[in-house]
Amino acid sequence: MAEAMIKGLLTAAFVEAKNVIVSDPLPARQDFLHREYKVRAVSDNREAAEKSDVVIIAVKPQSIRKALQGIGDLVHEKKLVISVAAGISIGAIEFYLNADAAKKIPVVRTMPNTPALVQEAVTAIACCKHVSKTDMQIAHRIFEAIGKTVDVEEILL
Repeated sequence: MAEAMIKGLLTAAFVEAKNVIVSDPLPARQDFLHREYKVRAVSDNREAAEKSDVVIIAVKPQSIRKALQGIGDLVHEKKLVISVAAGISIGAIEFYLNADAAKKIPVVRTMPNTPALVQEAVTAIACCKHVSKTDMQIAHRIFEAIGKTVDVEEILL
């Protein structure tokens, strides 16, 4: 899904490749993403999160804890966190980021479907109470690069 999103965002000219940082633990995958899309590819989630205004977590559900625990101190109310991890609740994401009542992290949970691979997805989007109208507009614009979007209550994801 991450690659489909990268392709869609670049094809739609939503963002320039030089402004995209992707993190992947596999050097071969980093090399491929850099060669294919001209994005910056790193192995460290912290480096990617630190330099990003929007952090998109596109990992398998069993990898989310590890992906988020290393960046909790880098996210804050001005850094939008978007999850594409199936079945992982906003509450779990906040927990792994060490968010509490004082740390109001805007978290958006999404569920794109497989036609994202050809920019024909429908993505369901839910958010926590710390997400602003502007944050939601950003989330919608990102996922509109791979298809259509619809707001839903998190319980429906």
